Amino acid sequence: MVALGKKATAIYPLKVYKNANHPWEKNPYQWVGFGKIDYERKELTQFRGQWQIQPFKKQSDSIFGDIINYFYAVNSRFYQKDVGSFWFQVEIEKRGKVRKSPGIENSDYRAPKVFRVSIRDGSGYLGYLTSFFNVPGLFGSINYQSKHYIGVDCADVLVAAYGKWKGKPLKKNYNVAMLVNKFPKRGQFDCRQIFGRTTVSARRSTY
Repeated sequence: MVALGKKATAIYPLKVYKNANHPWEKNPYQWVGFGKIDYERKELTQFRGQWQIQPFKKQSDSIFGDIINYFYAVNSRFYQKDVGSFWFQVEIEKRGKVRKSPGIENSDYRAPKVFRVSIRDGSGYLGYLTSFFNVPGLFGSINYQSKHYIGVDCADVLVAAYGKWKGKPLKKNYNVAMLVNKFPKRGQFDCRQIFGRTTVSARRSTY
């Protein structure tokens, strides 16, 4: 990745968010409105004054390791350094005037304006799924948020990755059971577990 500018800034989300109540909360799954995703940013000072940068270059003269170590420490033990999504902002100062690419001040819950780099580990379905690493966890996410890497929950990420893989983002808000039916099947069996009086059945699907 190459970016232009005098100052490069990395942007990352801070916590887990929700559009709907969690299952353990009062009125579970009830829509509560778009969750405003908070971000923090850190200037990549080693790139200050440079017009071309390569933050993902894994060489001895790169600061890739320092950047990722910082993110890993302040964000989450689940933060991935080799695959997933990363957000950047560039500032250019010329003759006392500062121009910026979209950043935190432009990133609300429905506008994918901030420059994003998504790296995936492979060209298959699971490869596209890895491109969603580092995306904010957003319970009750909608299709628009999922497909633009704004925020995604544990179920919608499977659907969004499928759409990216096929090159046709799904317009319908599929659940996981509906998504399973889109894969070819080699076999089927019932796996039953009893939780109190509830019987849960699972069907195996391979692709």
